[in-house]
Amino acid sequence: MSVRSASDQVRRADRAWLAAGLALGVVVTIGAAPAPAATAADPSGATIEAEATQVVLDGASRSGCSTCSGGSKVGSIDPSATAKVPGVIAPEDGTYEVTLHYLSGDDSRALTITPDGGSMATVPVASTGGWDRVGTVTVDLPLHAGENSLTFSAPAGALGPDLDRVDVAGATAKDYTLTDPDAADPVPVDPTRATPGGKRTVLRGGDVVIDYSLRSGTADARWGGREAVTGFYSGVRLGDEFVTTKQYDGGCRLTARTTVTCAKPGLPTLRQVFAFDGDHSFSVRLDVTGTDGPVTTSMMVPVMTDRRGSVDLGRTGDNRMVLVPFDNDHWVRYETPAIKDVTPARRSFEVTAFIDDTSRRGLVVGSLDRDTWKSGVVADGNARGGLDRLQAAAGLTDWSYDYGDGMNKYQFNRELKPHAEVSGATVRSPRMFVGLFPDWREGMETFGRALPHLGRGHALRVQQLGRPRRPRWRRRRHGRGLGVPGRGDPRVPERRLGQGPLRGRRLLLGQDARPRVRVRGPEHLLG
Repeated sequence: MSVRSASDQVRRADRAWLAAGLALGVVVTIGAAPAPAATAADPSGATIEAEATQVVLDGASRSGCSTCSGGSKVGSIDPSATAKVPGVIAPEDGTYEVTLHYLSGDDSRALTITPDGGSMATVPVASTGGWDRVGTVTVDLPLHAGENSLTFSAPAGALGPDLDRVDVAGATAKDYTLTDPDAADPVPVDPTRATPGGKRTVLRGGDVVIDYSLRSGTADARWGGREAVTGFYSGVRLGDEFVTTKQYDGGCRLTARTTVTCAKPGLPTLRQVFAFDGDHSFSVRLDVTGTDGPVTTSMMVPVMTDRRGSVDLGRTGDNRMVLVPFDNDHWVRYETPAIKDVTPARRSFEVTAFIDDTSRRGLVVGSLDRDTWKSGVVADGNARGGLDRLQAAAGLTDWSYDYGDGMNKYQFNRELKPHAEVSGATVRSPRMFVGLFPDWREGMETFGRALPHLGRGHALRVQQLGRPRRPRWRRRRHGRGLGVPGRGDPRVPERRLGQGPLRGRRLLLGQDARPRVRVRGPEHLLG
């Protein structure tokens, strides 16, 4: 292997790794001074940023990098933590020159690269002079005609460098760019005015009362005699149309003890199946049946309201929305924006809580079923501490979701396309749970117990810390698993959550005890 260095100050790579790379014809080029930015991509080949959304990380993680070409990089690569780069399209079978742009602060690092169906190649890398300096190493790899993937790891007993980007001469990169024109407002609303008057029916369970207007197809939910959610209805997307219970103009009937059926010529039949899950909560499932054959839909919204001030959380507290992340990878965190800052562009996946952080009173809304649908909750807050809009939607993923520039700014979209369509003679939504609780943590426990696929021994447990301003500390070791390896205070106050979308995760609490989350736990619970 030949090594070209721009400075005598650059240390030589470990001789063992140099020997391992001789047969690969590897060429390493290191910059001697900090680069203001990485070099531009070569237009004659494929260029893929290591942090791109289509790159699948299994244990590795993304982070910011001011000197990298895309402003970010991928690190924490080791023998059990990989980065899989898809979409390298080769015009024909052959050997292609692959240039890796990487960062390393020492000479002991190495990578393994495994092409689809090929043998693993070990690539030693020299120090680039610091973790903020980008260097390159080039290796020839066999690729087959068509689309290829390259999986990056590290040899046994070694650690890999950080990756900036991958260039493949003579190949092209698959375009994964997909955008959702409705990303900032993903769930439609129905502007149909609710018709006042007409027959009403009342459904009861515990301290929950649902007052349903059969004429308008809308309902109000009260807890202990106090209205908290008003004018809610259900809807389903059918092609370019959005059909809701508000459009049946008196065509809704109570057809079973807790089932409301809406039917009208020319419209599908909608059924809202209510259930009361305890003293403080209820659930509703939406069923849609076609008029002359199967129905196909990619979005069902069992619970939605868009009336001004339709969700009342009280005006005297510190009202916030808990944004639950799509999955539990890559140090993703919960966010708790103030209600006034919540817009439909913010999403909470599978479950959320609208909380008063002063009194702990909270409204918990979430999906109880994950067998067919991925779900999410969007809302629109107001300056009075309430909501002008609330939608619990099946068919909502993080496709084209903007993670913003806050604590999750280095997150990426897990879904690269919209939710798939679901078809059938009758299509059912998941059951959407709605509960108002004196303590939102109790509400999360109730939600967790209501999930059908978890048996005994998995009861949700929220350590009752009350409202501490001096949280209890537990000593933890530095290192991997702390979000930023080797950094941060090892004393971490924690609250454990044991079931549902929050199962196995740690709620890391600041002095104000608002949830800031380092997520751990099984991904399948988030769909």
